[in-house]
Amino acid sequence: MELKDSPVSVGRLEISYPCRWGYTLIGSDAEALRRAARRAAGDRRIEFEEGLSSRQKRYQSLRFSLEVSGEAEREAILESLRACPDVTLIL
Repeated sequence: MELKDSPVSVGRLEISYPCRWGYTLIGSDAEALRRAARRAAGDRRIEFEEGLSSRQKRYQSLRFSLEVSGEAEREAILESLRACPDVTLIL
């Protein structure tokens, strides 16, 4: 079976910048997640959307989006979020 025409074999996704990019953060403290998002975004305008909580409220999620001008900027935001100890997981 040949996969060359399959979507799985497609290379990198082509993204046209500037564009709106979204992140979902998971951690134990929703307010700490907001602070991490604001710190990573710098002076960019962020739109927050409330996420979900685990049944026992041990984990919270927070979704946010912002406009990024290029891949380097998008990656810098991701690295800033990865460096934050309050962020357990980034989607």
